[in-house]
Formats: sequence, C-alpha cells, structure tokens
Amino acid sequence: MAWTRAILYSVLSSYLWHPSNAEYVWPDEQIDELERLLFEQDSPFDPPGGNIASFVAGCTGFAGGPGGSGGRSFGAEWLRNAYHDMSTADVSAGTGGLDASIVFEMDRPENVGQAFSESLNFLGAAYTTRSSMSDMFAMGAVMAVGQCSKGNIIIPFRAGRVDATGPGPSGVPQPQEDLATHTATFAKQGFDVSEMITLVACGHTIGGVHGVDFPEIVPNPPNTGVSISLLKPFEKRLIKPVPSN
Repeated sequence: MAWTRAILYSVLSSYLWHPSNAEYVWPDEQIDELERLLFEQDSPFDPPGGNIASFVAGCTGFAGGPGGSGGRSFGAEWLRNAYHDMSTADVSAGTGGLDASIVFEMDRPENVGQAFSESLNFLGAAYTTRSSMSDMFAMGAVMAVGQCSKGNIIIPFRAGRVDATGPGPSGVPQPQEDLATHTATFAKQGFDVSEMITLVACGHTIGGVHGVDFPEIVPNPPNTGVSISLLKPFEKRLIKPVPSN
C-alpha cells in the first residue's frame, strides 16, 4: 500500500478528468489520444514508437533491445525518471511536481545516468499537442508499476499536466547524505518515513544500481560490457548484521 501511495503522488499531481469539468462527449481529441496510448497497446494504427507499452514486459523488459543492455529495464528507468522529475515538489508551497522539468535538469549530479535521456527518447515518441511530456512520464510510471506487478497494482491515470518551461529546484536525495537529510527532503515532497523507505527500497529492487554511475556503491564488473550490478551485490552492501544484545 505504501508503495502504491508513493507512486500515486508522483502520478496524480494534476489531472484532466475532474468532477468540475464538463461531461465528456465523444469525440474529444485530447482524451481520446491519451486513452489510445493507455489502452490500445497493440493497435496496428500506432505510429512508429507510439506503442510505448510494448517496451515494458514485467520486470524483465530490457532497455537496449532484445536481450537487454547490461540488465537495464524500461520499467525501472521510467519509475526513476518519474520520481526524479517530481522531486522538485514542495507540497507546502504548492510548487514543482511531475512537470517534465527534468528535461532541463539532466546535467545535474543527482540525475546521473542514461535513464532520463532514454526515457525522454522513448516516451517522447508519443508526445503531441494532445499529450504533454509530463503526462507521458506519468503514463510510463503507471505502465511500469502495472507490468512489474503483473497487473496486481493498477494506478488510475490522470492527465492534463502542463510542461515546465525551465528547470526546477534540486530535490533528489544523494547517497552520501544522512538519514535526517533524507527524511526532511522526502517530507518536503509529501512522503512520510514509511513511504520514503518503501520508495527507495522498492525502486532500487526493481532496477538495481548502475555501477558505472555509482562506483562508490556497487562495483562495475570489468571487461564484461555490463554496466550494472543488480540486486544481490547492492543488498550485500546495504544489509548489515544487527548486533545481538
């Protein structure tokens, strides 16, 4: 439940279908386009790259084409992309959130790695005047959770986000920061301690850690062409024996 709430915040920060809106009357170009992307996942009428759901197959849908690319998966990258994008949120001030501002923030140390540029490349194929980039980032998170949970967690998709026109403030906690700093940063974004732990633990369990980007956390195996150390090496460095009384 906490995992669902954590992702829900990043996905449901704004929406199109609202009780105060006029009743839907078919056809509606914007709503119909978003429904097509979300539900018509095997449509023969999709433009090249328009069938974004086909890139995620459970937790083993690999980025980089058939056979994968060093263990990287679209589902994990799309979740990471959604969180890093919404990490600009300040719930007290009512600012930031999932608004595609990460497009302007990829040069920041907190956004190291290829996940963000590749998420933009693939999800951007579905970007139109009727589907904002931030809505595509949200849809990617919805698809990642649905596929990785084998349909057990279905997040209601809400749309209508307006894309940012510039960068937002930094907000992603860094590995070297202490617990108090992490807790304060996540609280600013609207997460309690339980949700913080769930988001960090589940997010990295799905995707692992890129050794090429974080060599201080996990080693990058030499001469293998593999750029990621997956869950087991990461767990070994996180889990320490509890001293007996």
